[in-house]
Amino acid sequence: MSELTQCNYCSLRHIKAEAKREKKTVTLLPGRPLEAKYRPHGMRGIDVYIHPRKVNIRALRPDQREKYWASWFWELSDHCVC
Repeated sequence: MSELTQCNYCSLRHIKAEAKREKKTVTLLPGRPLEAKYRPHGMRGIDVYIHPRKVNIRALRPDQREKYWASWFWELSDHCVC
């Protein structure tokens, strides 16, 4: 990782802060290889969704989730590794 690049943990903290300001929710779901539109070579990883609080993102079909998709992380640590 570059010295100028945030780690995924810090990126997620920033995403959560922005979502909170917009009164939205952040949900993390395991990536699915068939939903590889936004990630290389169908790798699984973790998908990040930002959605209104009333939306149950887990109950939506993958094609319905797409509009709430915000990011993908290959790995996500439990602390800052910048």
